[in-house]
Amino acid sequence: MMIQKESVKKILIIKFRALGDILLSVPAMRSVKEAYPAALLNVLVNRGGEEILEGQKFIDELLVFDKTNGFPVARDLDLILKVMDNKYDLVIDMYGNLRSALLSFLSGARVRVGLSSGSRNIFYDKIVYGSPEIIYNAEVWLRVASAAGASGSGGKTDIMLGKESETYIDAFLNKANLQENKYAVLNPFASAPTREWPRQRYIELASLLAMAGFPVVIAWGPGQEEGAKAVKEAAGQNVIVAPQTGIKQLGWLLKKSAVVVTGTTFTQHLAVAAGANVVSIFGATDSRAWVDPVYGRQTVLQADLDCMPCEKVACADFKCMDAISVVVVKEAAMKYLKGQ
Repeated sequence: MMIQKESVKKILIIKFRALGDILLSVPAMRSVKEAYPAALLNVLVNRGGEEILEGQKFIDELLVFDKTNGFPVARDLDLILKVMDNKYDLVIDMYGNLRSALLSFLSGARVRVGLSSGSRNIFYDKIVYGSPEIIYNAEVWLRVASAAGASGSGGKTDIMLGKESETYIDAFLNKANLQENKYAVLNPFASAPTREWPRQRYIELASLLAMAGFPVVIAWGPGQEEGAKAVKEAAGQNVIVAPQTGIKQLGWLLKKSAVVVTGTTFTQHLAVAAGANVVSIFGATDSRAWVDPVYGRQTVLQADLDCMPCEKVACADFKCMDAISVVVVKEAAMKYLKGQ
C-alpha cells in the first residue's frame, strides 16, 4: 500500500513502556515528523514515559495513558474513544502488544503500521517483518518508521534535559564538593538478576576508584535507596549516594560525570543519550540489540561463554556475570577517569 503523504494531516505513534525502549525510539519518531513536517504528530505513552519525551520539538502533543487510574474496562474504553475522536490518518504502533495493535485498528486511521506479530497482523495495513539478524533496537523502530513513509535517520538518540534539572544537580555537586568530569557514577541495580553484576563487586569497584582519588556516586531509582546506602557504607570513604532524581535530573548527573558504570538498564541508555562515557556490563542479554554501534564513548564488557546470550531474566548459574572481574571493570573505567 502506497501512502499518499499529502493526505496525512494527523499522525499517532503508540509507544507504551519500557523507558529505555521509549528513549531508543526517539530517532524513529523524529524521522516520521521529518517525513510529514506539516502533519500534527501525537505520541501516546504510559504514565511515566512522558518525562523522556517532554521538550522534544518534533512532537506536537503527548498523550499519556495511566493504566493504574480507574477501572480497566472504563479506562481502556476512554482511551479508545479519545483516539477515535482525534481522527488520525496514520497510526504507527511502535510497541506491538494486543492493546496497542487493537488500538491501532480501532483508531479508524486509513493507514496502520506495525511490527509483525502473528495473529495481531490483522490489525495493520502495513506490516514490518523482523530482521533475521540481531540489530540495534533503535534501528528496529527506524525500519517501522520507514514503512510509514519516513526515510531519514532521525538523528541521535537524545533527551531534552532542561535547565531546571541541571540546576538541581549542580546544587548537589556543589554541596558534595564534586567537580564536573571528575567523578564516577555506579548503578548497581537492574530490572532482572541476569542483568545485574554482583553487588559485592560494585562495592569493591567503588572502594578501588575512591582510593585512586576519584569520588564515586551511587545512582538509584524507585525502591533502591536503601540498597544504594548499603553499597556506600560497605565501600567506605569518598563514596556518595545520589540524591533522589527524576529522569532528567539523573540525565544531568550522568552527563556531568567522567564515567558511568552500569548493567543493561535504562540508566545505560540514558547515559548514552546524555552524551556520557559509559562502561556497560552485559550478562545474558545480547549487546548487539542494546548498544549503539556508532556511539564512540561506550565500552562493552561481556564474557564469551557457550551459553550466551541466553536472554534469560533468571538463572541458577550467574557465570556470565561472575566471569567479569572487578579488575577488568576498573581498568575500563579508569581510562575515562584519566581522560584517555
